[in-house]
Amino acid sequence: MDGAEERLTNRSLFRRMAVYLSATILGVGLLGAGLSFFSAFEQARDLQDDQLKQIAWLFPAGEMAEQLTDGVLRGDADEAARILIFRVQQAQPSTDKEDKLPLRVAGTLPDGWHTVTAHHDTWRVYLRTLKGAERIAVAQRTEARDDIARRSGWLTLFPLLGLIPVLILIAALLVRFFLKSITRLSRQVDEMGDTNLTPLARQGVPSEILPFVRSINRLLERLALSLEQQRRFVADAAHELRTPVAALTIQVENLGQVDLPAPARERLKSVAGGLKRMRALLEQLLELARFQAKPEMVDERFDATALTKQVIGDLLPLAEAKGVDLGMIHMDALTMRGRADDLGSILRNALDNAIRYTPRGGRIDVSLRRDTAGAAMLEVRDTGPGIPADMLTRVFDPFYRVLGTGEAGSGLGLAIVRSAATRLHGQVSAANAVDGQGGLIVRFVQPPAVVAYRAGRSSSG
Repeated sequence: MDGAEERLTNRSLFRRMAVYLSATILGVGLLGAGLSFFSAFEQARDLQDDQLKQIAWLFPAGEMAEQLTDGVLRGDADEAARILIFRVQQAQPSTDKEDKLPLRVAGTLPDGWHTVTAHHDTWRVYLRTLKGAERIAVAQRTEARDDIARRSGWLTLFPLLGLIPVLILIAALLVRFFLKSITRLSRQVDEMGDTNLTPLARQGVPSEILPFVRSINRLLERLALSLEQQRRFVADAAHELRTPVAALTIQVENLGQVDLPAPARERLKSVAGGLKRMRALLEQLLELARFQAKPEMVDERFDATALTKQVIGDLLPLAEAKGVDLGMIHMDALTMRGRADDLGSILRNALDNAIRYTPRGGRIDVSLRRDTAGAAMLEVRDTGPGIPADMLTRVFDPFYRVLGTGEAGSGLGLAIVRSAATRLHGQVSAANAVDGQGGLIVRFVQPPAVVAYRAGRSSSG
C-alpha cells in the first residue's frame, strides 16, 4: 500500500470530526440565518401594515373636512412621498388634484387591505369608512416597504453569519481538547520500550475509550505471559543441555589423552571446537534469558570506572592473541545505578563482538564519560568493517548476524547488550563511524535521572 492509499485509509479522527461538525454548523447556521431573514422580512412588512392602519384610525370624521381639501391631504400629495393619505370618492369623476395623485382607488373597494397597481407602481392600501360615509385611503409603495423589510432582514442575518465561523472554531478547539486523552494514550504506547509490558493507565481516560484500553491491557498481559513462557523454555532448554554438553566435553578431553592417528586427532579437535562453541551458546542463552526477565531497578550504585578497567583487563589477552590494540581513550571517575553485572555484560559482549570482527592490526577504543547533561555514557569503538546502514536497526535482534563476514558466532552478543541496557534503564545504540576510519560504535547511555537517583536519596538521607 503506497502513501496516498495509507493516508486515505488512515484519516485523522480529529479532521473527520472537525469537518463533519463544521459542515453541520455551517448547514444549520445558513438554514437558521435564512429562516431568520425571511421571518424578519415578514415581520417588518406586518409592522408597516400596522403603521398604515394606525395612521388611518388617527383621523376622526370631523377632522377630515378640515384637513382634506378636494380629496387630498395637504402636504402629502407629493409623488415621492412614502405614505399617501387621501379621500376616496364614490363617484367616477375626479378633481384636478386627484388626477395629480400617483394613485387612485376605486370607491367600490371594501374597507381593509388591498394591493393596487397604478402607473407601473404597486401600492399597499388600507381603506377605512368614517362617520358620515366618508372614506379615506392610506397607501405606501410596496417597493419602499420591501426595502425597509430587507434592511431589517439583513440586520438580523449578518450577526448569525458572523457567528458561524466562531462556532466552527470553538467546535474544532473542543474536539482537539477532548481528543487529548487519545493523543496522550498513543504517546504512552509509543514510548513503551520493547520489554515494557506495563498496563496502560486508565485514570482520566474517557468511558468511550476505556474498553479499548482494557483490550490493550489484556493483550499486554497475554503477550507478557507468552514472552515469559518463551524465556523459561529457552532457559530450561539451555540448562538441560549444559549437563550432556559438559559430559561430551569431558569424554572428548579424555579421548584426547589417547594416542590417535593424525586424521582422527584433527576430527577430534574439530569436535572439541564445536563443543566449545555450543557451551558458549548455552551460556549466552542463559544470560539472555536472565536479562529478559522483568527488569527491576536495583537501588545500588557501583564504580563503573573500576568495572570497566576490570573487563578490559579480562579480555585483553583475547585481543592480543588476535593482534588487536585494545585500550581506553577516556575514562572519567563516575558511578552508575543498578547491578554491576549488567554493565559488565554490556561491555564484555560489546568487546567480544568488536574483537571478533576487528581485523588483525586493528584498534578498539573504550571510553567512559559523563556528558554535559549529566548522563553516564559507555562507548566501544572498533576499526572493523562496520555494518550496512539498512541492517543497523536489526543488529540487536537475537540470532541476527551479518552475512559474509566469515566470522563464527551465535548472534546473541548484541541482543544481550540491549537486554542488559534495559535492566539498567538505559539506552543502547549502534552506528557506523563517519570520520574516515570506519568501524562500528556501540554506545550505552544511562539517563541523568537514573544516575542521580541514588545520589539524591543519599543526600536526602
